Amino acid sequence: MRDIQTLCESTKLFWKQTSGKPLSFPPYDETERKHNEAKLQEQLSHMTEDVQEIKALLPAFVDISWMSKQDQQQFETCTQKFIEDAKAFDENLHAEEVFQALRNMWIIWMLEVAFQKPIQYHQAMFGYSMLYPYSDNVLDDTLMDKEEKKAFNHWFMRRLHHHTEAFAHPYANKMHQLVEKIEHQYAPSSYQDVYQSLYLIQEGQQQSLRQQQTIPEKDVLEISIWKGGTSVLADGYLIDGHLSDVQQEFCMLFGFTLQVADDLQDVVEDDQHHHHTLATICNKVERKALLEKLWVFLEKVVFTHIQDEQVCRFIIKNCREMMLLSVLQTATYFPTSFVEEIKAAMPLSYECIKELKNKVLMKIKEKQVERG
Repeated sequence: MRDIQTLCESTKLFWKQTSGKPLSFPPYDETERKHNEAKLQEQLSHMTEDVQEIKALLPAFVDISWMSKQDQQQFETCTQKFIEDAKAFDENLHAEEVFQALRNMWIIWMLEVAFQKPIQYHQAMFGYSMLYPYSDNVLDDTLMDKEEKKAFNHWFMRRLHHHTEAFAHPYANKMHQLVEKIEHQYAPSSYQDVYQSLYLIQEGQQQSLRQQQTIPEKDVLEISIWKGGTSVLADGYLIDGHLSDVQQEFCMLFGFTLQVADDLQDVVEDDQHHHHTLATICNKVERKALLEKLWVFLEKVVFTHIQDEQVCRFIIKNCREMMLLSVLQTATYFPTSFVEEIKAAMPLSYECIKELKNKVLMKIKEKQVERG
């Protein structure tokens, strides 16, 4: 693996050399929007088999319509299998937490497509994707003091280094089992880069505790780069244990992009808890400018590192849709005129998209009932 500081510095330079540009969205035809919504509702009303239901709900979150029929089927089947595995592993997980982990699986499969690797799903991917709902919950636990969090992080880092001592926390045994799944797939002696990427994530998690206090903007940027970049770097290594230099660089840049997009999505909660992110340390107009810069940055990152134009369009389209949904979810944190323009440009109403997401969460909850 390349030196992490070098990867972080190149990401920072790439970001600083990117200039945003004002965004403008043409209004979507209202008749066509209603047709889209009616078509989806018709599909949903006839769903009976579980796999079919997941298949019908996927378009609200990730557009795979351009893929070959075989790849579409594999994507849908892997999604279904992950949800089943997640609820079998821990029936007490909230549906939102499973969905958070599922989103990471989608990112892994997006990387597989970008790197021209077959879409596959194995237990190391599952173990990694499921780890961070647990550790994020610890970091975000307002009832847990800083010293307790440090002790937990110390234990988790030792577990990633293959030490197996117990720890008195409700999540510890589950996280131990998830790391075991990674170890069974990738022998530590043979896949050191896989574990190095996991160590880097945990270091980023520890650094992110500083965001719970006032820190300089440059530090917020550096933490965001490290935290987001290393997360997707690990996604890349979890595919088959190897990444080229160009693939490592793409993972860092793409991970930072997703981190800022997540910060925009979480701006309300982060602001309420006084967590300092690139999305909370600015006003409405500056936040809009942050999105506009991220919009351009994403395109530069993808087209600089991925050769297949169709794959580039796939990644950009899905990520930009996520960005726009973030604005609609946090409307009071952006200029009103900007929010209204985005609403008018969407092929589905925000209310319809929320309904579809709720149906996904309901399917996950149904798995919980079936397992119970």
